[in-house]
Amino acid sequence: DSSTVAAVGDEGASVIDTSSRKKKDFSYNGERLSAFCFDGGRTALALASYGEASVSNLVVLDRNGAETFSRRIPGNVRSVSLYGNTAAALAAGQAYFCSLSVPGQAAKQVRVGSDATDIALRDEGSSYLLGISEIRLLNNR
Repeated sequence: DSSTVAAVGDEGASVIDTSSRKKKDFSYNGERLSAFCFDGGRTALALASYGEASVSNLVVLDRNGAETFSRRIPGNVRSVSLYGNTAAALAAGQAYFCSLSVPGQAAKQVRVGSDATDIALRDEGSSYLLGISEIRLLNNR
């Protein structure tokens, strides 16, 4: 957004407040980045251990660079999306929808098929899925 800049790299991410020029770094701690997105000053990151694609970590940073959400997601996350109080991740033919306002709540899981390559939240209750030959609208409520 207009007061926050995020830089995502191979080993970590940095969030910079443009008015105060303060920078906060977030290290991946040896994990590799598989997907990221930005929304309203927030940054979503999908991280996985090198050599292990069976579990990924979905992390959301706020506009100050502080980790506000973390969730383990089965499989190698291919795509992430943020909208309002919802984070979405796409992994192993499943879409996972996580409430950012209730971090302890289990993620809602929806089977989307192996052809899904990208996810984009339309709003907190629906998302677009990019498949090999089509774009599908998915209701995640």
